[in-house]
Amino acid sequence: MNSDQIFGVLQEISVLGTNDKVDVLKEMLEDEDFAEVVNLAYNPLITFNVLNATMSKTGNKLFTDQTFQLLLRLSSRSVTGNAAREELFEKMKPT
Repeated sequence: MNSDQIFGVLQEISVLGTNDKVDVLKEMLEDEDFAEVVNLAYNPLITFNVLNATMSKTGNKLFTDQTFQLLLRLSSRSVTGNAAREELFEKMKPT
């Protein structure tokens, strides 16, 4: 599932009632990429420690293992500062 599809699902469920949201989420959380994105986006214990990172609205649009590895390195602070911003910009660079 690419980032546009995941974003589309999140937009669609934002206007649903609670029970309908639960039904859609139960189904969508079976998709590994969707579940990982939801966890990374909504888990209050996970932060990425990057401020003021203005991104292009067009990246490669695919969540790959490298995408998730980068997010985990950012959240664990394995990469910080300018190095973190540069990796993030490189990942989000239009293709």
